Amino acid sequence: MSTKLILIAVATIIGGVLGTIVREAYWTVATEAALDEFFTYMHWERSKMILAATPYFVMLGLCYLLAAISYRLGEAEKSKEPVIDIDPRVAFKNILNDKRWLRKHTETNPEKLQHLVSNYLCVRLDREIHNLLAQGKLVAWGEKNLEIGTGPVDWIPKEEWKNIEIIFDEPDGRRCMAQHREWKEMMYVGIMLSSSQLAKRFHMRRSSILK
Repeated sequence: MSTKLILIAVATIIGGVLGTIVREAYWTVATEAALDEFFTYMHWERSKMILAATPYFVMLGLCYLLAAISYRLGEAEKSKEPVIDIDPRVAFKNILNDKRWLRKHTETNPEKLQHLVSNYLCVRLDREIHNLLAQGKLVAWGEKNLEIGTGPVDWIPKEEWKNIEIIFDEPDGRRCMAQHREWKEMMYVGIMLSSSQLAKRFHMRRSSILK
């Protein structure tokens, strides 16, 4: 994140917090008056009660501020346009070689292993990536195949992934393609994904996805 974006985010957060403080000023005054009457009724000394309660109010204020900052940063992250920068086939190969992913998905039960195809790890990763695409948790871009040529580069709607699938073959200079699941007809070409989104979903470093 650039310095300019950080400054904008901080200014937005501070503005929001100050606005909240001003809106709640009336209720603060009303609460203070009610507390004065309560302390008088209970015969408690106001200064000692305030001194005892100060640390709790400070911690409560800090928690509120941190929560506001986290919320604003989370909203900024959601609205940020993902950078489409990696061939799915390259990402597929690098995830498949990731030790953490392998530990999680490698079958160790000999009985279950007998009923699995030899490339079951590829099948599992293929399904996992397409599930994320269909759920909108990964964004893919490509050119739709037309009767003559292809359309412009654009994001592929998540609803499309119910009927199409990426062909995870070896990157050999040709552009990545997506075909219809039943007809095996080419539907999109030049498929690209976001390495940042992949790194987040597969709990890997972005550099490991891109290598």
